[in-house]
Amino acid sequence: MLAKQILFVSLLIPFIEWFCYVAVRNAVSVKGLPYRKWIWLGYGLLTLYVVLSMVAFPVWSSTQWPSDFIRVLVNSGVGLFFGKVFVALIQAAGSLLSMLISIANVIIHALRRKNSTPVGQQTGNTAVISRSEFISRSALLFGGIVTAGLGYGMTNKYRYRIKQVQVKLQNLPRALRGLKIVQISDIHAGGLFDKEAVAAGIAMIEELKADLVLFTGDLVNYRAAEIEPFLDLFGRIKAPLGVFSILGNHDYGDYLNWSSETEKQADFERLLKYQRSMGWQVLRNEHRILSFNNCSFALIGVENWSTHHRFHKYGNLQKAMEGLDAMQLPLQILMSHDPSHWDAEVRPLYPGITLTLSGHTHGMQLGINTPRLKWSPSQYLYKQWAGLYTTGNQHLYVNTGFGSIGYDGRL
Repeated sequence: MLAKQILFVSLLIPFIEWFCYVAVRNAVSVKGLPYRKWIWLGYGLLTLYVVLSMVAFPVWSSTQWPSDFIRVLVNSGVGLFFGKVFVALIQAAGSLLSMLISIANVIIHALRRKNSTPVGQQTGNTAVISRSEFISRSALLFGGIVTAGLGYGMTNKYRYRIKQVQVKLQNLPRALRGLKIVQISDIHAGGLFDKEAVAAGIAMIEELKADLVLFTGDLVNYRAAEIEPFLDLFGRIKAPLGVFSILGNHDYGDYLNWSSETEKQADFERLLKYQRSMGWQVLRNEHRILSFNNCSFALIGVENWSTHHRFHKYGNLQKAMEGLDAMQLPLQILMSHDPSHWDAEVRPLYPGITLTLSGHTHGMQLGINTPRLKWSPSQYLYKQWAGLYTTGNQHLYVNTGFGSIGYDGRL
C-alpha cells in the first residue's frame, strides 16, 4: 500500500509542478516586475518543501511522527500541495482553452481568406499574453485561497460539534420514544495528538447522558498501539444500555506491510482487547437484544462491508440477523461502517432494519453541510456521505467522524 502511494505521488507531482511553473512564469513575466529573482528563489524552495512533504507523509503517517512539529510541518506541505493541484488544474484547463481559441481563430481566418497573416501576428502578441497572464493569475489566486482555507482547517481539527438528530419511526412503541443514542465514529487515534482537546470532546459526549453509545468503526489508522495513549479517556464513556462498537476498514491492519500474517493477527487481537478494556462491546456479525422502558429492541453490528472493491468485505449481515425475524421486535438498529452497504444490501434485503448508523466518509473533512446547501468532494464517491437519509420507513445516518486521516484538519 505504501509503495503504491509513493508511486502515485511520483507520477502526479511532475504534472502538477509543470503547470504551476507555467502559471508562475506567466504571472512574473510582466516587464519591470521587481524582485523577480527572489520570487523564483522562493518558488523553488517552496516546491522542494512540498515535494519532500509529499514523500515524507505516507512514510511517517503509517509509522510514527518524529515530533508534533514535524507532523505540522509535513501536513502544511501537503496542504500547499493541494493548493498547487488547483493551480495546475486551472492553468491546464486555461491553457487548453487558449490553445483551442487560437486554433479556432486560425481556421476561421483561413476559411474567410481575409489575409494570410498568422493570427498571432495579425492581432499581436499582447492579446495572447494578456490571456495567459489572466489565466495564470487567476489560477494562482484560487490556489492561494484554497491553501489558506486548508491552513485554517488545520486549526479546526479539535472543534468538536454535537449534531442532534431526531429520527421519527413509524409504529414505534411509546416505551421506546425518547431513546437517546450517541454515535461516535472514525476516531483514527493515530492522528490525535492533543489529549486535552480530545478529553474536552469526550466530556461533551459524557454531558449528553446517552441511553446508548455506539461507535461505528475506524478506531485507529494502522495499528492497535495508536489507541494506547487514549484508553483512559475513551474508557470514561459509559451508558446505561452499554457502549457498543464495530470495526472499520482501518481496524484490520490491512494498510501496513506486516512481517507475517501472525504479527498482523496478533495486532488485530490486541485492538479487540483494548476495546474490551475500555468497556466497549465489539459486535462482529452478531446482534444483542436490549431493553428500554421494559421494551426490547435489537442492536446489530456487522464488520466492514463496502461496494468499493479496494475495501475488504468482512461483514456478514445474514449471520448477524440470524434468529431476529422470528422475534418480531419493533425496532432494529444496524451499525455498519461503510454507508454504501445501505443501498446495496440493507434496504433491498432487510426492510425490518429501521435505522442504520455509518461513518467512513468523514465528509472528506472538506465541504458545506447546511440545510440549504450540501456539498463535498465526498459526494462523488458516496451517494450518502453526511447526515440523515430516509427512504420509506428506513433511515441512514452518516457520521462525519471524531478524528481525521489524510488531511490533518477540517474545513
